[in-house]
Amino acid sequence: MYNKHLDTFLKVAELGSFSSAAESLFVTPSAVIQQINSLEQELGVSLFQRSRRGVVPTEAGAYLITEAIGYVRQGKEIQRRLTAIASGSRSICVGTSVNYKIRLLYELWTAYSQKQHCDIQLTVLSADGSNAPDTDIVEGIRSRQRWQAHMAFLPIFRVPIAAAVSNHHPLAKKKLLTLSELAPYTFLISEIVLPPNADAFFGLLTDAGIRYECVTDYAPNVMWESSANHQVLLCPLCWTDTLFDVSVIPIAWQQALDYGFFYHNHCSETVQSLLNFIQQAYSGKEAREGVPVLPGSVPAAQPTDSVPDALETVVPEA
Repeated sequence: MYNKHLDTFLKVAELGSFSSAAESLFVTPSAVIQQINSLEQELGVSLFQRSRRGVVPTEAGAYLITEAIGYVRQGKEIQRRLTAIASGSRSICVGTSVNYKIRLLYELWTAYSQKQHCDIQLTVLSADGSNAPDTDIVEGIRSRQRWQAHMAFLPIFRVPIAAAVSNHHPLAKKKLLTLSELAPYTFLISEIVLPPNADAFFGLLTDAGIRYECVTDYAPNVMWESSANHQVLLCPLCWTDTLFDVSVIPIAWQQALDYGFFYHNHCSETVQSLLNFIQQAYSGKEAREGVPVLPGSVPAAQPTDSVPDALETVVPEA
């Protein structure tokens, strides 16, 4: 398990003084100093340069900051899961945000809960999704966001990549767009919707003579500038319920993104059981009638190695 002195270390690094960190952590300054001294002795390095004006990280301290953030988060998540396993909890923590909206899970969970009790707790994801690994399940698009590398993925649909333009854009009234029609306009592409095979995707745009710019996300200022400059946002077709005051239009190409559920390989039996139910609901001949779908999407291939072995658990019929 992680050393809890790392929490204190990160707080001191954030606030730049022992007294400010102590006040934030509701302990005495001497307790903070003692924990930092103990951590430095354990690691055999000096982590801070002390002065009357406060403290600043040493080179070793700066390195530890970059490593400790993820380590602390992982340690706390392990503790949370251990507590859930030990208590036999039937609760699932679901991460959600505007970019990772719940479109399928609510109906699936409702059907599952008719036979097997299961509580849902919602956690709002940060803009960059960095706290997603702290949750049990996240529904959404598989892209190049860094946090996704820390979770397994169960694909359900292939969602076409579409074009989003302002309602007064020259292309706004189109029902289907071709690459030649899009060529005069600059594409804006967020990492949230960037396919895992980004190099091949960028090559396709270049071959089609399309200019593109990469942006961190589609923040309000990006949306405003794209509207003012007649730029085109690339987004999943299912984002018609996320982007407002724009027209989301299909493109005549084969580019699509996997849509499904992120989870941890070593998840609880409750999470395993729900995921198994979801997989059976959408798989081949056993697919159930009435399961939620995404308009314009097609079923995704579901390789057996995309779900944990523990998903052999029997679940109730819906």
